[in-house]
Amino acid sequence: MKQEAANFRNARAALFWAGGVQLIQDVAQFATMLILVRLIAPEEYGAMALAQAIMGVSTLFAAGSFVPHALQVRDPSEVDWHSHFTAGLFWNTWIALAVLAVAALLATPIWGGDVGLSLALLSAAHLLGGPAVVRGVMLQTQHDWARSRLLGLLGTFLGLSTGVLLAIGG
Repeated sequence: MKQEAANFRNARAALFWAGGVQLIQDVAQFATMLILVRLIAPEEYGAMALAQAIMGVSTLFAAGSFVPHALQVRDPSEVDWHSHFTAGLFWNTWIALAVLAVAALLATPIWGGDVGLSLALLSAAHLLGGPAVVRGVMLQTQHDWARSRLLGLLGTFLGLSTGVLLAIGG
């Protein structure tokens, strides 16, 4: 009976943190979008949107797609985190190189070059993404919902504020 109560509390905490943080992130992203469309020329905004769309597709193939399978192991101490970290870093490096290749193609005069530079800069996110996903899953296996979601929220706000500062800076 005590285990069922603990499971219920963990599930309730996970729902609270996931739902609350997702709502805050969505509102912040919408507000940032409203700010950016007024600061950035439509052509530049479109180029950045294309770069983000390509990054979104590449993320489907990144470590974030397979590292969460570690959550299926009931005892977190049985997970070989070193292997997950190594595989995530290795795989995400290849994904980043593939995104850089696409950026090089889009940097040609045929495409105008704006998308290529933006995409090349965004590809660095894959190098950081592998280790970040592994750490996030580690926190989830420990049921540390507050830290897990607050770190994600912090990353969102850092990314959004960087975008706004870059737009203000020209």
